[in-house]
Amino acid sequence: MRAIGIVLVALVGCAPAFTTVPTEDWQGVAPAKRAAVDNAYNKQLADLQQELRVANAAAMPKVHLAAAKAQTVAPGDTWADAMKRYEHERTDAREQIDTATFEWQQAQVRYQHERVALIQREIEELRAAHELDRARTIDRSLVESETYDTAAYRGQLASFQKPRFAAEHRVDAARVELQRAAGKMTQAKETYASIVRSGPLAPTSGDDSLKLTTFTPTTRYAAARQPKHYLNDPSAPRIAGK
Repeated sequence: MRAIGIVLVALVGCAPAFTTVPTEDWQGVAPAKRAAVDNAYNKQLADLQQELRVANAAAMPKVHLAAAKAQTVAPGDTWADAMKRYEHERTDAREQIDTATFEWQQAQVRYQHERVALIQREIEELRAAHELDRARTIDRSLVESETYDTAAYRGQLASFQKPRFAAEHRVDAARVELQRAAGKMTQAKETYASIVRSGPLAPTSGDDSLKLTTFTPTTRYAAARQPKHYLNDPSAPRIAGK
């Protein structure tokens, strides 16, 4: 087995050292093969960095707007009471929209925070995968009697895959909460729209003096205009032959 030197790069904080392929080993590979491996890595890295910028921007907290206050309705009659009840229901429904919207915004921020953490783990995993690709490229470029030890790079990649899997589970859970919050917000908007479409209910009166009485004709003219029910009236003229 060909002896190799391993370069350990210390990361920020207490993170474990990162193993990279020694430059002299990598330079022994044909330039075209090196370019193919490095270019593929650079493209994937650029895509992930763009996703990270978008996720960071989306994770910014949103401003919550206060609910509109109910309009003041002057008391004094049944219509005013009906309008008061309507404005109270409408304002409560509007407050429910604002509350649900705020909860949805918070869920969206949490979801984006988890996505940021996931993309960061994916970038770390990509770096480890790149070093393994380099080591394997070196191994394939050697003569048949020689091999390049890739065990350290395979172990390193596996160690970065575990936190990425955990980050994926957290993103999935945050997505479920976001969907639940979106459903609650939609329901609140539908309730508000139903109240606005219906409008205030017309008041009813229990005063019998306002009800119409039964109409009784008091003059010959009024009596003459009353509908005749010949089939039920025995004094009505009979039709010949019947």
